[in-house]
Amino acid sequence: MKLQKLVYHCQSWHLAGEGETLFPEAIQSWASGPVCPELYELHQGYFTVQAGFFAKRLRVRSDIETT
Repeated sequence: MKLQKLVYHCQSWHLAGEGETLFPEAIQSWASGPVCPELYELHQGYFTVQAGFFAKRLRVRSDIETT
């Protein structure tokens, strides 16, 4: 669903900045967030992310203070 959200943000920023859509396909509001059904059909079932996938690849900086 992150791909869908990225596409949604690209579409909205382009529409706001240029006054026209980046691509003609509609974006729908689904329970999980914004979805372009055509894109969803293309990538459905192709991507799986195992638990801990990102945790293993992210480098956490220890010099940043959190408040």
